[in-house]
Amino acid sequence: MTKVGVFVNSFNLKIVTLDGIEYEGDALSVVARTTSGDVCILKNHANYVAPIEVGKIKIKETDKEKVGACAGGFISVLNNNVRIVATTFEFSEDIDTDRANKAKIKAEKRLLEDKNSKMAEIKLKKALLRLEVSQKK
Repeated sequence: MTKVGVFVNSFNLKIVTLDGIEYEGDALSVVARTTSGDVCILKNHANYVAPIEVGKIKIKETDKEKVGACAGGFISVLNNNVRIVATTFEFSEDIDTDRANKAKIKAEKRLLEDKNSKMAEIKLKKALLRLEVSQKK
């Protein structure tokens, strides 16, 4: 789990999965891919709830930006407290690129065998996202 301190223009951000808390601390901004498109949350954002699609989560801290791969979930904003409940979430430095490559190959093979396989499409999308995010180390 990553934990950061308080900043003047920050809000509280918590990212949780079934495995536990992946991030907890204060952030200057967070960008997530919702079903309506990308949303950027800043301090004093209006209260908000939206489903999250498979995509990158970008967290801006005062001195750096952290990028993670999110496999879906939802985001909620309430009084400068932002919560992301994700199906899975991995920061770029935690992604096993060998495993992601194997998942990509397996999903591509399955798609060749069955072009209508929605599950293979989703798995391929997740594998490609993980590979892209892993390059942000």
